[in-house]
Amino acid sequence: MPDTGIRISGLPPEPVEIVLEGPGGRVEGLVVDANEDPVVDALVVVVPSPDRRSNTNLFRTQTTDQRGAFSIGGVVPGEYTILAWTDVAPGAYQNEDFLRRFATRGTRVRIDANDREIVEVSVQPD
Repeated sequence: MPDTGIRISGLPPEPVEIVLEGPGGRVEGLVVDANEDPVVDALVVVVPSPDRRSNTNLFRTQTTDQRGAFSIGGVVPGEYTILAWTDVAPGAYQNEDFLRRFATRGTRVRIDANDREIVEVSVQPD
């Protein structure tokens, strides 16, 4: 499935079959600071691999709870990096230049359909 969408012009010569994938996967975990303490109210972002970032629908976000925990569902199967911040400008995580600074700092995961990945994520410096 293309990550930039589908466009059909005119009438197709044959019937077109569109298959929608079932439910995505889930990423759950804990955000911690440098002292391994849980981080409350951190923004957790599921960032797709660089070749899929033009599809902004693949990004998923969640704020950690009072225990530093998060749970993000509906993640389309694929490769992702999980990042977390306590202070980040809205939408900055969808900017390639911004993400380049954090390319090696996130937690990498592969999500499959109906998969559940449990991770620990280090909060990024502001």
